[in-house]
Amino acid sequence: MSHTAYRISSNFLAVATLAFLLLSGCQHRAEKHHEAEHKVVVTSPVVKDVVITQQYVCQIHSCRHIDVCALEDGYLEAIPVKEGQSVHQGETMFTILPTLYQAKLQAEEAEVELAQIEFDNTQRLLQRNVVSKPEVALAKAKLEKAKAKLALAQAELNFTTIKAPFDGIIDRQHHQQGSLIAEGDMLTTLSDNSVMWVYFNMPEAEYLAYARDQKAGQGTKVQLLMADSELFDQEGEITAIESDF
Repeated sequence: MSHTAYRISSNFLAVATLAFLLLSGCQHRAEKHHEAEHKVVVTSPVVKDVVITQQYVCQIHSCRHIDVCALEDGYLEAIPVKEGQSVHQGETMFTILPTLYQAKLQAEEAEVELAQIEFDNTQRLLQRNVVSKPEVALAKAKLEKAKAKLALAQAELNFTTIKAPFDGIIDRQHHQQGSLIAEGDMLTTLSDNSVMWVYFNMPEAEYLAYARDQKAGQGTKVQLLMADSELFDQEGEITAIESDF
């Protein structure tokens, strides 16, 4: 009986081992089948142009921006324009009291008339051999000097009216009507914003690349990113490259 029981136990062990191997083999095949279900997407590369964008910190300037200064001393008699106003070329912006300069002009006009009379009289005396030619030349020189002083007086009078040299926008006014100003005092600034210049610096390697593009005739488009992260509605272009890094 003991021997028979041993045989039955051995057979049971063999059957159990076989069943375990079968279950293990089935599980392994199921895992392999599950791994085979992963999909692999295959694609081919596409060749196309890519726009590369690079941002730089910039400074914006008007195409023309000047200091408007007084050319003569005097009182500001009138300021017919306001801060922030647009003016046209030739429009009066400031007027300095012209009384003294008008008086000086009248005095110089009288000097010219006197010198002209002396010169004409000297020429008549020369025809009568009363005076010599050097005296006529001296009278002529005095006349030319008087005319030069007259032209200077006229220019000084013209300087009392300060006009816009070009179309632009007036900035802050540094003196008010009735102020006593001296020659060279700044009155305001005038800016022509019809064209804006944008200046920015870049690394040397990028500068060399842009310079090569310029020589090859390949323009580089430039857009202005405003402070509110919005792009300006007009594109710009690089018109000049300086060798300053």
